[in-house]
Amino acid sequence: MNNNQRQILAAVLLTVLACGFLALVFGVVVWQAAPQWFLPPECRKSAAGEQQSPLFGEDEDEYPLIPLPSKEDEDKGWSLPFSFGGDGSSADDSSDDVPWWKEFFFPWAVERDEREAPGNMEIPHWDLPEGVDFDTETPSASVVTGEGTTSTVLLLDTSGSMDDDDRSGKRKIRGAVDTALDFVTLLRNENKWAQQPLHQVAVVDFDSSSRVYTDLTTDMDEAEDALRDLYADGGTAMAEGLQNAIDILANAHTEKRIIILLTDGVPTVSLFGEEMHRGAYDEAKYQRFKNEVLRLAREAKEKGICINTIGFGIPGKEEGKLPSLDEPFLKQVAEVTGCGKYYRAEDAFLLRDVFVQSRHEVQGQVLLHQTGEVGQNDMQDLGIAQVPRGQDYLRFTLLWEEGDLLPVLVDPHGQQVEMDRDDLLAYFDDGLVDMFITNPLPGDWRVGVYGDDVPSGETVPFSVTVSSHPGAIAGVFGPKWLLALGCLGGVLVLGLLFLVVFQMKRSRGGTHKMYARPLPPDFARINAPAALVTVSGKVLPLTRRQYLLGRGPGSHIQFPDQSVSRHHARLRYVQGAWMLQDLGSTGGTWVNGQRIQAHVLRSGDQIRLGDYVLYFYQRH
Repeated sequence: MNNNQRQILAAVLLTVLACGFLALVFGVVVWQAAPQWFLPPECRKSAAGEQQSPLFGEDEDEYPLIPLPSKEDEDKGWSLPFSFGGDGSSADDSSDDVPWWKEFFFPWAVERDEREAPGNMEIPHWDLPEGVDFDTETPSASVVTGEGTTSTVLLLDTSGSMDDDDRSGKRKIRGAVDTALDFVTLLRNENKWAQQPLHQVAVVDFDSSSRVYTDLTTDMDEAEDALRDLYADGGTAMAEGLQNAIDILANAHTEKRIIILLTDGVPTVSLFGEEMHRGAYDEAKYQRFKNEVLRLAREAKEKGICINTIGFGIPGKEEGKLPSLDEPFLKQVAEVTGCGKYYRAEDAFLLRDVFVQSRHEVQGQVLLHQTGEVGQNDMQDLGIAQVPRGQDYLRFTLLWEEGDLLPVLVDPHGQQVEMDRDDLLAYFDDGLVDMFITNPLPGDWRVGVYGDDVPSGETVPFSVTVSSHPGAIAGVFGPKWLLALGCLGGVLVLGLLFLVVFQMKRSRGGTHKMYARPLPPDFARINAPAALVTVSGKVLPLTRRQYLLGRGPGSHIQFPDQSVSRHHARLRYVQGAWMLQDLGSTGGTWVNGQRIQAHVLRSGDQIRLGDYVLYFYQRH
């Protein structure tokens, strides 16, 4: 392959790459401009234009938004916590002094009133028709692998102390099971949003020994059945339970591998079955039991496994007795892995909150986490969740204990999230709401909670966690930046196409500079039968019968330039004529604009070797 062919091939490859870049830019722009094209089928609009709800069947009833209180209602005591703008102005108000380039390329840097107050909170209406079963069907797979996948082992303490009540009066084992069931529901919802089984879970317990109730599975029903079989009894074989969890995750091929270790006590059974009773406290034995767990935590780190530890209960220690909950030890277990975290939950509701918060942290960036209490018809404004640009989804999870609470979410355009949104996938159950907004608008989302059915004179505790999950490419550039990059890519493609055409014409000798033909030499003066004349008029008499032309030191006529090959061509006198022959040069040998292999020269012919141009003249 000669030099010209290599240049043409390189130009073609660069053109293909540039076209691929433009196609990628176009795809991402369309993703951001029309996200509904990429939504799961159950979240799209039908051909008739009717919304297919992710929760309801074909007979779904339409529930209109409850209107806001009128002026008369406000005079009677109705009020909303905020208005559309702090000074009563519209969200469309903007400054005329903002430079166009700043508003086009850096809209997040332009201060506007709507960023301070996205919109009004209205009384939500999420009531579901009676008798409707939630569609909990989710895809499953035998092997989960690839980017964005997770494997989680729920490692739960089922020792005898878990049969005690927490500070709220609920049995701790019951609270742990209910919380784990909520966690499995979150995983099911994530798989359903992704329309593929990205997340799997296993259930392991430990009391006087440890058992694997279910290996890693994407069948969330199987995991729920395993959790409902748990009961409290015996000691605390924490090390054996951790060993089982590590063995399970060692064979997983997901991007993230996590152990959630929930306990209300301390290790009292060693890996070898040696047990220590609370009434017979032995400090040396206790340290040995803890060191077993810490050694396993270091093993988990070496295998890329994270351990999140949760202390369930109230820490305390009496002289000469085992501590009820050793927080420094649990923190150390989590920190040893380098990616774990310790959480504390004193009762069952806080335990649910901890599990939800930990899942949001694993999957994305937590934008808002609030706990509180709400009463009947009470609208609580929890503040702003600032969503970065280019997020795959915005997730809103609401927990509560009793009654009915409703989520409130207002996007940066002032539109309150309702069931008819194209980009919404939502799960409603007693005490749990889990919502996904696909490809959310960047900016300020207002978050709130409404007490829809709360016992009279009482308040209900709640927890709200809002997070977002970044996209692969769109998080780096917005659509306008991508448009600018697309234009740049277009210029690049045109330039490369021009280069291809230029090289093709050059390969035919059609694009070289035209030179003024020099005058023939004075043959009487040079005393030679023929001569080569440069464009500058320098005469090279041909007095030999054969000449080697090239860059090499052995050439009779030497051209010190890389465009000429070392042995480029041969010029020789044969049977009364001068013949020019190419010697396999890289750039070729050209006569009158045509590439030749061998050619009989005529007086006045133009010869080109690389970037050198000569004219051949012969005595008549």
